[in-house]
Amino acid sequence: LGMVVFNSVVTLPESVHQTLVMTGQIALAMAMAALGYETRLEKLRALGLKPFLLALILFCLLLGGGLLVTPLLMG
Repeated sequence: LGMVVFNSVVTLPESVHQTLVMTGQIALAMAMAALGYETRLEKLRALGLKPFLLALILFCLLLGGGLLVTPLLMG
């Protein structure tokens, strides 16, 4: 939130802005890789099918909601 306010108040040169955006994307990718690094397939199999079905249902709900809301916001 602080960076959103900062970006709204302070005008940065485009090159600095693009560098910060790329740095943020790299940091996010590294964090996601670190989360997946400890994942073991045996542990996932032990969970069974229910958590994956729930994740699929939630994914479909979010995707559908996004598809419904986007035209309202953009149109």
